[in-house]
Order: sequence, then structure tokens, then C-alpha cells
Amino acid sequence: MQRLPYPNLSDISGPVKERLEARLPLNIYKMLCHAPTLFPAWMDLGRGVLYESMLDAKLRELAVLRVGYLANSAYETHQHRKIAVAVGLSPEKIEGLRHEPNLAIYDPVEMVVLRMTEQVVCNVKADDSLFTECVKLLGQQQTMELLISIGFYMMVVRVIENTGIDIEIDGGPSQDEVARARIMTLATLANTGETK
Repeated sequence: MQRLPYPNLSDISGPVKERLEARLPLNIYKMLCHAPTLFPAWMDLGRGVLYESMLDAKLRELAVLRVGYLANSAYETHQHRKIAVAVGLSPEKIEGLRHEPNLAIYDPVEMVVLRMTEQVVCNVKADDSLFTECVKLLGQQQTMELLISIGFYMMVVRVIENTGIDIEIDGGPSQDEVARARIMTLATLANTGETK
């Protein structure tokens, strides 16, 4: 249930309005307009996580969706299931994230990512052996990017759940709209030399 009203978008101006209009019309972006001084930095970090890191997009979406399910965040999982499809995750792998992951569905690297996600969310610190295995499989940069992705989406779900952000009345952007927005963003970043 919504605990903060969405800001009146006609009162939004300047860089916040420009960034808001450049993104898909999602309730989370509207709600974030309550913090106009932080909104641009939030959007920059979100773009970095989603489009500029070296971490494989499928691995990232496994982690993001698992964070959402561990937090029981219907809004987060609703939106990121679409992104997971857009990056090529199979329906079986997406659906499997609702439950404790297992090797019948996920390969060994995916299992390490999912175990890291669960330990970071539930215990804050992953155990030494798992952390070492993650660095061995992903390298230092992608391990750090995984940790930042997990941490960012832990923040996202806490904002969603505490403000009571609702799934958009019409379900939000369609699967096709999400896929097109992703392609356009990647193309824009490639043209400006900002992506991997």
C-alpha cells in the first residue's frame, strides 16, 4: 500500500524532469522525485549497474531478481522479470528464482552468483570460501560489480517497500517496450563511448 503520494509531475523541472522524461514511465522514478537532489545520482548509478558494468547481464539479472524475491518485493520482481527476458534469461531460470536455486536449473557460475546474493542479502558478509570462489570465477572487477549490483538493488527494494510503490495500473511498460528501451540505451552509450 502506498505510504507516500507520488509527486505532482507538473511541479518537476530542470535536470530531474529531463531524466524522468528520458526513461520509461515507471512509478519508482516518479516516487524518487521526492528526493530531487539525489535523483540524478541514483539514475547514474542505476544506469552504470544496468548498462556499463562488465558483469554479464544474465548474471546481474539473476542476482537482481533473487534480491527482489528475498525481499518479497512484488514491484521489483515484476519489473526485472521483463529485463531478464530482454537479456536472454530462460523462463525456467527466471521462475526458479522464486525458490532456493539448485544445480538442476543453474550452471556452477550462476549458482555462485546466487549463493553470493543470498549471503550478502541475508548475512551481509559472504563466507570466505564462497567469496574466494566468486573471485576465481568472475575476477576482481566483476565480483565488485556483483556486490555493487546486489547492494544497489537492496537499496531499491527498501525504497519500494517503505514508500509503497505500486505496480503501474496497466502493468507498466510492455516486454517489447522494455527490450526496445534497453537496445536504445545501449546504442546511445556505444555512440558516446561510455559502454563496455
